[in-house]
Amino acid sequence: MENTKIFVMTHKAFTPPEDPMYTPLQVGRAENGDLGLGFLGDDTGENISDLNHLFGELTGLYWIWQNYNGPETYVGINHYRRYFTNEAGEFLTEADIERIFQDYDLIASETEDTGRSYEEVYAEAHNIHDLMAVGRSLEKLYPEYKADFDKALSMSRIYSANLLIMDRQQYDAYCKWMFEILFDATAEIDVSGYDLYHARVYGFLSEGMLTVWALHHGLKVYEAHIGYTDEKAETKELKLAIGQLLKLGQFAQAEVMFNQIMSARPDISLPMSDIRREIPLIQQILYIGNQEIAHGLHGLFEQSTDLGELMNIYGEYYKALQELSGATGEKKERDSAEVVAWLASHGFTEVTLEVMLHFDMYKKYGYKPLAEDKIREVLPRVPQ
Repeated sequence: MENTKIFVMTHKAFTPPEDPMYTPLQVGRAENGDLGLGFLGDDTGENISDLNHLFGELTGLYWIWQNYNGPETYVGINHYRRYFTNEAGEFLTEADIERIFQDYDLIASETEDTGRSYEEVYAEAHNIHDLMAVGRSLEKLYPEYKADFDKALSMSRIYSANLLIMDRQQYDAYCKWMFEILFDATAEIDVSGYDLYHARVYGFLSEGMLTVWALHHGLKVYEAHIGYTDEKAETKELKLAIGQLLKLGQFAQAEVMFNQIMSARPDISLPMSDIRREIPLIQQILYIGNQEIAHGLHGLFEQSTDLGELMNIYGEYYKALQELSGATGEKKERDSAEVVAWLASHGFTEVTLEVMLHFDMYKKYGYKPLAEDKIREVLPRVPQ
C-alpha cells in the first residue's frame, strides 16, 4: 500500500508522472472550469476554489486539508512542471521519501542565498504592507511565533514555491495555522489596485510561512532539489511573442512589449520560470539592436531577425571577446586579427561591445570575466 500521496497542482493540461503516488489536482476549477482530463478538482466539499485568483495553488492545499482522507502517512505538494528530485535527477520515489523521513521531519525546496533579507526581496517584488499585515495577524493569533517570523524576515534563504512533503498530522496542523493567519490578514490587505499577477498575494505571502513553521518547531528539513519539466507558460509565451515581432521587423515594438511584460511579471525571468536562462539574453539583444538602429549602425538585426539565430550570434560574439581577453601571450584557436575581422564581418558594433563589457551576463554562470583592458588593446575601435 502507498504510504505517500503527492498532489501535483495544476491549472493547465499536462502529462502526470507515471508513478501513481503523484496525483494531479486542478486548482481554481470553480473559476476556470474543468480541464476535462479526469483530474481531481479543488471545487468539491469544503473549498475556496473561487478564491484561486487571490490564493493561487493554496486553494489546492486547502482542499486537501479539508477533504482528503486517504490512508497515507505522508502528503506532499509538487507542481505540474516542478518536482522534487533525488541525487540522480529523477522524481522522488516512495522509497526515497521513506528513507529521507528516517532522519528528517520535513521535505522542502532547496534554498538559495539571495544575498538580501527575505523582507527586502519581498518588498522589491510586492507590497511590503501585505507582509507586515501577515506579521500582525500572526502576532495576534499566535504570538509565540513572532520571534520566528522576525527571524525569517531577516534571513536570505527561505523555502519557496509552496513545495513540501510532511506527515499528515503535521500537514493538517500547518494548514490550520497558516490559513487562520492569512484569512485574518485579509482585513488589512486591499488588492483592488493590483494586476492579475500581484492579486495572487496570498500565494506569495504563504511562501515564507513554511520557514516560520520550521523555525518554531525546530524541524530538521531536507532540502530537495527541484527539477523542471518545462518553462513557465508565460515565459514561453513571451519568447514566442518577441520572436514573432522580430520576424515582422517590429523591433521597437518588441522591446516595448518585453519591458512592459517584465515590469508586470518579474517572475518570468526567475530561474524556475526561465529554465534556459534566455530572458536576460533577449533583453540585451533587444536593447543592442534598437540602439544600433537609433545610431544608424549596421548591426544585429541585419544579421538575422530570427530570435534563436540572434541568440546564437550573441553567443559567438561573446566567444570572440573571450578569445580577445586572453589574446596576449597565449595560444588561441584564432589570432586576434582574425577575431577582429570576424567581428567586423558579422555586425559587431561599438554598442554591442559596450553592453557586453558592462553587463557581462555570462560570468555569473562560471565563465571567466571579460578582460576589458586586453579587449580594448586589440580592439581600440570597432570596425564599422
